[in-house]
Amino acid sequence: METTLPSHVKRFIYQPFTDSSRQIRLVILEPALSDEDDITCRLEVGETLGALYQSLSYVWGDPVPHSRTISLNDQPFSVTTSLYNALRNLRMITDDPTQSKAFWIDAICIDQKNDGERSEQVQKMASIYQAANRVVIWLGDYSEAEDDNFQFDLRTWGFDSLASGNFETTREAFKLAEDLHLEYINGFNFETSRITQANLDVKIWGYLTLLFRRSWFRRLWVIQELIMAKNALVVCGRMKIWWAALSGAASAIGRYTGTAGDLPVERYPFIYRMGHDYVKYAGLVGISRRDLISIIHATRYSRVTDPRDRLFAIRGLVERPEEADFDVDYSKECHVIFRDWARSYIERTRKLQVLNACLGNQSRDENLPSWVPDLRMWHYIDPDIFSRSFRVYQRDRDNSIPYAASGALLCPEMPVDETSTFLSLSGLKVGKIAKIISYEYIHYYTVLDATFTLTDLLVACEEQISAHLGTPLEHGTSLYKAFLDVLFKGSITYGGRKLNDTLQNCYSVWRNHVPPPAYFELGFSDELRKQAYLGQFEDTLGKMIQDGEIFITETGQLGGLGKFGAAKVGDDVFVLLGGNTPFVLRSREGESQGNSKDYQLQSSCYLHGAMDGQAIAAWRTGDLGLETIRLL
Repeated sequence: METTLPSHVKRFIYQPFTDSSRQIRLVILEPALSDEDDITCRLEVGETLGALYQSLSYVWGDPVPHSRTISLNDQPFSVTTSLYNALRNLRMITDDPTQSKAFWIDAICIDQKNDGERSEQVQKMASIYQAANRVVIWLGDYSEAEDDNFQFDLRTWGFDSLASGNFETTREAFKLAEDLHLEYINGFNFETSRITQANLDVKIWGYLTLLFRRSWFRRLWVIQELIMAKNALVVCGRMKIWWAALSGAASAIGRYTGTAGDLPVERYPFIYRMGHDYVKYAGLVGISRRDLISIIHATRYSRVTDPRDRLFAIRGLVERPEEADFDVDYSKECHVIFRDWARSYIERTRKLQVLNACLGNQSRDENLPSWVPDLRMWHYIDPDIFSRSFRVYQRDRDNSIPYAASGALLCPEMPVDETSTFLSLSGLKVGKIAKIISYEYIHYYTVLDATFTLTDLLVACEEQISAHLGTPLEHGTSLYKAFLDVLFKGSITYGGRKLNDTLQNCYSVWRNHVPPPAYFELGFSDELRKQAYLGQFEDTLGKMIQDGEIFITETGQLGGLGKFGAAKVGDDVFVLLGGNTPFVLRSREGESQGNSKDYQLQSSCYLHGAMDGQAIAAWRTGDLGLETIRLL
């Protein structure tokens, strides 16, 4: 039961560290004989290195009004319901019911009301989790309220809801995960695979899906906690599974969905809707950790309560901590933290990749200069342009080769002024936007059901370009090639089980401008050959243009950008020294000072014929002039 508190009892008071650089607090969770026993803990101070303890990774949950109370050093201490339930169950999972357990738990071991201590301890969190004997991941009880919020698709699953989870369903879901993990590491046999067994209860897959979709997997802090772990144990209620098994199951499902041609999809359509990507996402699978910006981009959909934690929660993930470009400091306001980090990054690297995450729309923090990313809304940036502005992914693919709009040139050195809100740069004006053509919002799951199809949309786009330029956009022309270059933002390869061709060629076949290659699937009708050649191309196309826009400059150049940058006709396009992409800038002439012109950054963009140093070459031949500008 919950410990009751007389009204006259004082709340818990922390004792300060004697050497905070080396010390941490540990929660000693006392054993219990039954669930009815009060939760009793002791708080002790230990050395960061050498102490034997487990670190707890969990979702805090709403602190009010769902707080509960435990006993800590014989004093009352308030915790969230999530943590209360974790402690209640973890004390019972033991081979020796008389043995206490040592945990590091952030909500208890750090004085959350002391900004100085909180900043110092949070900066050490990576090493704290790394030094722990084990990280225990608390997913929650067998059944959680959030499970009821997930609606199963009746057509896909054969049911729209499940009964509340319990010990049996969790045990079976974990057993399924372990079997899938074994398949993943030992190889696949589609005759004996768990996924192809007709007698397998689909509802067990449903319960595994509910676990994959628990809030823990979408919390930003857990990524650092997981990656730094020597080993990690996942606990749900009183059932346990090693993280490696759960992660392996997600990878196995991912492998299955990637080989759809070999699966009886008509019997197992649910495999695409299981949420297994949440599991792989928590482990930053395939993401480069050499640069903080890569990590910010990879974690953009993870949730935080305090927006400053967009940076603080991932500081320990950078392979070279000295290149994090900020220190954890909860005494500073959010916009100051973001601004100081952006300026430090540019000063250290003399590169402008941080500008590729900036958007000029009205919903950004008004306290932020336009050249500072609002990390609260990173998920609105164009993912294709951003990921190719530098190498985000570990895999070495043609599609991840960075753009190089300013060649190898760096931005000017900046005077150190941490309080300045403007950024002085040098750049080449390469165009002015004369027309913007917005794609309608396309969701690739519904594009085939839409009354206005993807083909209709692209035909309308082609017609608008032709009408504005007064030139037919016909297959084989330079305008057609420029359009496809912008449409796919320089990406080329489109591969599949039977196909490794270019996106541009696929588009031409998809639009019926040309037939499939003569060698492809001989003996089939033209329509079947086309379908086999294209595969999932239409879905790929829909995803690539989603939330995008095409623009045309006054000189007829085509470009592409994301609609959330709020670009307008009349905005200028610049190649800035140190930038891998061109940028859309809006003049603020009324605020200009001296010889520099003032601009507001709207977004990065893709400009045909300007992504590989062409503007720099034109400057060196005298065809373009270098300007000094200030970003406000």
